[in-house]
Amino acid sequence: MDDTHVRLHVLGAMPLEAVVEFGGAGLPAAFHADRYRDVGGGRSVLTPWTGHCTDWRVIDGRRFPTRWSSVWHLQEGDFEAVRMDVVRIDTR
Repeated sequence: MDDTHVRLHVLGAMPLEAVVEFGGAGLPAAFHADRYRDVGGGRSVLTPWTGHCTDWRVIDGRRFPTRWSSVWHLQEGDFEAVRMDVVRIDTR
């Protein structure tokens, strides 16, 4: 798409289209997609979503993001649904 964004298409039983945004170090910084959000009563609504990954570290010779947040972009404003810090990774 441009120097910092690529469109990703995943085919299969659960197809997905997303835009991956790369940060200054060339590592993924965010994933943008429309995902289904449970709104109660067994109803799901396709909603814009972003996953942010930061604080990349080398663990067992591989790079991993050690901070993650998940944000729903709602009409009334953004809602951060998940915020986590990775404290352990098993690479076996």
